[in-house]
Amino acid sequence: MSKKIEDILLNKGSMLSSRLATIYEKEYNTNNVNARQAISRAVSAGGNVMKNSELPFQNNQKFIFHKSQYQSSEYWEDLRTAICEHSVAINSIVLAIKNQGGFISKNNLAAYSISPVSNLKGHLSYETIISKMMRSNLIQEFDDSYFQLNRDAFPDLAFNFSNAKAIEFAKKMIVTDYIKLLKNTNVISYYKARLDSEFAHFNWAFTAPSYIQGVARRNKNEPKPIPGFIIADVVWSKNATLDDISFFTRKIDIISQFRIQNFLPMLIVQGLKPEALAHLKDKGVVIALIEEVLGKPYAQLLNDLIKVITNATAILAKNPEKLDEMFKKIASLEGTYNNIIGDLFELMVAELYQSVSVRYLEVNKQVEGRYTKSGNPKEIDVFLEKDGKNIVIECKAQKSPVDDEFIETWLSKKIVDIRHYLINNSPFSSRDCEFQIWSVSGFTSEAETLLRNSQNNNKYSIKFFDKTEMLKFAKDNKANNFLDRIKKYFST
Repeated sequence: MSKKIEDILLNKGSMLSSRLATIYEKEYNTNNVNARQAISRAVSAGGNVMKNSELPFQNNQKFIFHKSQYQSSEYWEDLRTAICEHSVAINSIVLAIKNQGGFISKNNLAAYSISPVSNLKGHLSYETIISKMMRSNLIQEFDDSYFQLNRDAFPDLAFNFSNAKAIEFAKKMIVTDYIKLLKNTNVISYYKARLDSEFAHFNWAFTAPSYIQGVARRNKNEPKPIPGFIIADVVWSKNATLDDISFFTRKIDIISQFRIQNFLPMLIVQGLKPEALAHLKDKGVVIALIEEVLGKPYAQLLNDLIKVITNATAILAKNPEKLDEMFKKIASLEGTYNNIIGDLFELMVAELYQSVSVRYLEVNKQVEGRYTKSGNPKEIDVFLEKDGKNIVIECKAQKSPVDDEFIETWLSKKIVDIRHYLINNSPFSSRDCEFQIWSVSGFTSEAETLLRNSQNNNKYSIKFFDKTEMLKFAKDNKANNFLDRIKKYFST
């Protein structure tokens, strides 16, 4: 029996159990029950016939493959097809990451999943789905705060981390300004909008209570109305397809099945294919086209910003004035700039160093897992060569001081991985290494102690910059743009 199953897999490739059973029936003139029993016995025998028991497929199907096929290009192609056609939970996550060039923030991904973030009967949780995808090597952690698709599983995808970060930046900017618009028109409560938050077991780009007529519920015996909710997601696509927006309407379909507070669903998007537009209208979704709602100049600014951030390395080398123009354009939006300036901090540091005559500089440098000691991919915020030395810079623009837990991880894992990459790859291997961390909110006393103690080694140098140190560095190097921005936007 096992030999027959092996022959089918070797001849026709890896496949789902239902398709395998159908082929077995036809080739060996038997019924479906016998075919399924043959597959089960072949898998249980512990030989060459194997199954992926992690990934959930419709009707409890399993992905069956020959041992020799495991993680080959054919294996990944067959698995991608199976996921696309028979696993909406996995496919929604794959599509979200693909649409951002292979990377997505861990904080944002849950909103693009059709799996609940809290317990909901009959549904696998988002955390469970992510764990299953990681164990199946479909996705990997990328430098702590991002997920990436496995490059071997998606060989035709043009992976671009800088572009992914640029899209994340644009979406945050859009949500910030859209919330501001809803506040100013009294659609939502002024101080209660929440980013990447939960409503009815699922995550959304933002949620906010609303007291407007038709959304809030008013009971005769209660003096105050019961608020409804505005729930919204963002799709960054000029021509979003039905597949691109289906995660949103699937979430709506699920939460509509049980009694909850009134809600009004909104999708913020650049543009839509006709079938996607019709589907959203049929579902009663508020469609917020960015150019129509926030204005054509705003939409053009977003596109320009994404180009600048994506190509920051080349722009700093050839046209650094474009980066300064970008800062000025965003600053003209006032309140928006205050909310997103932290996301631009690494570009500020890169621009500062570019102005002090470095030999080479790269922003958001990707280091693939095959080059690191741990085997996990890493990202370098700013990487440069100056005075014959490799300088690796970690940029932190959070509101609270960097703590000892982060520093411990940075010292024991990230530096180890990146140094392993540098000392084993020419031309970096011939240079001394310096690791820097810049934090606008400084460091806790425990973190400072760890950093000072780490400076006593003869393998590489460590430097750390709080606001005082970075201002001194900028002043010494007459970097006036950096000085002005730090003083204006990081004054508290």
